[in-house]
Formats: sequence, C-alpha cells, structure tokens
Amino acid sequence: MSKYVMYYFIVLSVMIHENLLYARKINGLLQNNFKKIRENAKLSQEKFAESINCSREYISRLENNHEKISLALLLLISQIYNKKPEEFFK
Repeated sequence: MSKYVMYYFIVLSVMIHENLLYARKINGLLQNNFKKIRENAKLSQEKFAESINCSREYISRLENNHEKISLALLLLISQIYNKKPEEFFK
C-alpha cells in the first residue's frame, strides 16, 4: 500500500470520528432543549407523550439520549408548542 493511500485512510478516519463527535453533540443539544420545552410547558413526561401521541418511555429515552428524535416529531412538537424548529438547536 502506498503511503498516499495510507494517509488518505488516516485523514478519512479522523474526519469520520470528528463528524461522529459533532453528531453526538448536536443530538445531546436537541435532547436537552427537548426536555426544557416539556418542563417549561409544566408537563410530566406522560402528559407530554399524550400530547404528541407517543409513549412516556419514548419521551424518557429521548430525554436521556438513548433515542434520536425524528424530524417529523421535531416539527410536530414545534407546531403544537409554538416553537420554531431552530430553538431546539440553541
């Protein structure tokens, strides 16, 4: 294997690693803001789950970063709670 191919794979692996770290950071930010919106609405996980037609367990997994929020759910919550989708990313 030439040294250029080896360098290419090293650079590629570093880029993938950095993108994964960035994705985790964004996902954590989303989950944190998701929880803040629920708490600001003074809703339990159960009541919040009912309002968006999902289970309390799913809300718990979202808030604890064990589940990724879908774009459809993000938009639904934005619509129901009069939030702009970009507020989840602040």
